[in-house]
Amino acid sequence: MSFLNELKRRKVIRVSIAYLIGAWLLLQLTEVLSELLNLPDTIGPIVVSVVVIGLPIVVVLAWMFEITSDGLKRDRDIADAERSSGRVINVLVIGLLLVSLGYFIWESRFQKEVSLSTGTELADGETETGDTAIGPHAVGRSIAVLPFESFSSDKDNEYFADGLADTLLHKLAQISDLKVIARNSSFQFKGSNKDVREIGQLLGVETILEGSVQRAGEQVRIIAQLIRTQDGVHIWSQSFEGTTGDIFDLQDQVASRIVDQFQLSLSDAEQARMLRDSTDNPEAYDLVIRALNQDRTVDEMVDMRAEDDEKIRLLQKAVELDPNYALAWVHLSEAWSVLAFATDSSEERDRLIAEAQKSAEEALRLDPTLPESHSAMGWVAHRKDEKLEAARHFRKALELNPNSLSGLSGLALQGNQSDPEEMLRLLNRSHEIDPTSAIVYRQKHYVYLSLGRPQQAIEQLKLAIELEPAEGMYYNDLADLLEREGRPDEGARYASRLLKQHPNSFAGQMALAEAWLAASDFLRAGQWIELLLRNRDESDSGKQLEIERLVAAQQYEEALSLLATLETPGDFNIGLLMRRLPACLGSRMAECSLQQSKKLHTMLTQAKARGPVPSEFDYYTGLAQILASEIADPDLDSAAFAAELLESPVAMKAGLFGDLHYARVGLAARKGDKAAAMGFLEKTLPGAEGGVFNRDVFGLTVEESLLLDPLRNEPEFSNWLARYQERRKAMQKHMQNLESRGEILSFAAAERMVTP
Repeated sequence: MSFLNELKRRKVIRVSIAYLIGAWLLLQLTEVLSELLNLPDTIGPIVVSVVVIGLPIVVVLAWMFEITSDGLKRDRDIADAERSSGRVINVLVIGLLLVSLGYFIWESRFQKEVSLSTGTELADGETETGDTAIGPHAVGRSIAVLPFESFSSDKDNEYFADGLADTLLHKLAQISDLKVIARNSSFQFKGSNKDVREIGQLLGVETILEGSVQRAGEQVRIIAQLIRTQDGVHIWSQSFEGTTGDIFDLQDQVASRIVDQFQLSLSDAEQARMLRDSTDNPEAYDLVIRALNQDRTVDEMVDMRAEDDEKIRLLQKAVELDPNYALAWVHLSEAWSVLAFATDSSEERDRLIAEAQKSAEEALRLDPTLPESHSAMGWVAHRKDEKLEAARHFRKALELNPNSLSGLSGLALQGNQSDPEEMLRLLNRSHEIDPTSAIVYRQKHYVYLSLGRPQQAIEQLKLAIELEPAEGMYYNDLADLLEREGRPDEGARYASRLLKQHPNSFAGQMALAEAWLAASDFLRAGQWIELLLRNRDESDSGKQLEIERLVAAQQYEEALSLLATLETPGDFNIGLLMRRLPACLGSRMAECSLQQSKKLHTMLTQAKARGPVPSEFDYYTGLAQILASEIADPDLDSAAFAAELLESPVAMKAGLFGDLHYARVGLAARKGDKAAAMGFLEKTLPGAEGGVFNRDVFGLTVEESLLLDPLRNEPEFSNWLARYQERRKAMQKHMQNLESRGEILSFAAAERMVTP
């Protein structure tokens, strides 16, 4: 008997066929269950390994054993008459084949619905696709564009892949019916191995666009694919080829094919915006996408000169190559504006804002229908404190593109805490588009402050630090808030955390100086200010902080002398005014105090003409007028004015900081309600935490605060002051202990770490 006949007689072939069909069905079932139950990716390979190992075992068993009416027996122990006909195996094979056929038909119909397809390249370099449009049930109405991978041999071409993804994101963001996640959030996953399902949950989107770019000389090959985040299924993929000279056409092709998958009906304006290319000069475009890859923190830009800013240099070259490139002018305006925000020189700030305005005006002249042109002009107006003008441009940007992230966040800030609920609505919408944005958390913290909820404001800044642990301004903001909450020790801890990573951090050095100032340790505060000014001798903020220290230490003449070196005739610099006024009040100089309070009132009136002003400014101005008037006329009865201020929204807020509590104490005392004043004063000693509020709203210590003068002859006040001073000594000792343990960075350690 031949070997083949022997295999048939022993039914090895039929058993093997049944095993292979069953194994195939098992693999299909594994794939389906893996997606439904979100099983680990290792499940598939494990099942395949078991199936492969099992096949030779099944073949050997089929060769050695036979199923009989008496059960399983070894083949050599049974006669031919006892052998089964194999009908059971035949039925099993046929049944498995029918199940397999049914699954194949179902899968084919399902795949037709989701339309998984790839492009086929044509001879002329275009792409032919066999895919059909995917309905909204498959891709939803939200998308995140991840950075494209660069498969170019030249690693320097990585910026080109990022630029392509950024351009596609910008084009898709023009569509009002499509939620497009902002670059800041989607680009954080560059180089990440996170599963698209996890990314979808983090960003709150139903679809991910990812792809790759291969650039060799002038040739460009783009592969783009859409992935459904619910189950990780690839629902569309296509390749596009051309040259760098065709890059704008290639981008439009990709964007249009993506829109096809969403089955969106675009208005003529949306279609025009999506397919609009701000330049036809590939070299100018290349410079812009290089510029957009120049990431830097605000802390890093404090000392940066404009001529040393690579981003500005690249953008200037781009507009030289194509003066009609509106979007390049927009980016240039934004670069000037951010540098103005970061700089520590008021003179340099004015110059940078002027440059930002020129660029924004040119962008608007070239293309007044470009949303980004209006948002760029909105930020210029915001930097100039022209809130009404800023709001007008941000609203226009949102009118042209409801998804404008810059328009949403910019418009929110123009409320300037006068309408916190509206600010919060706009910022929540911003967060939907940019869900991992640290800057939105910072903007939200202002809203919670205006609502009298400082603890929530603190939490927002902590979230910002988690997202951007190298950005100094969040630490500075948080340290300031903690100090105003009576926790300079916690503020110093956060400042130290930043400085241990970045010893030269301007924000970190400022925050640590302010923490010691809040604890009335004027020696340590002075050392940190000295360190800050050593490498930044022209720092406006450093000099103003030194003025605050001198005022708190009752060195009023020295404070006024330093102010004289910073001021110019007719100067209405709000920062300098807010430092001169306390020096005048602290030294009890009537003429100086009255003059500064009048200046402050004039500034407030001018600010109101430009847009909404927080009620805190009215409150501060009112307090200044009361104290200046009392210095000029000690017999003045200010009870009526004090009563009016005491009923203001600021004084009535539940979540007051300690310095505002001192203001409320002073107003209640002047109103004649000394019992209420002492009640407010007791609230400034924050219980078991051992915190301390060292200064009033003008920066004067409790020993010198004019607000508390009406109570100084009261026994209850003397008792409170003694308890307060003990609390302050305890805080100073606590912070010094933290410094000795290394939890707060010492000045000596910082000196060794700081580089010139």
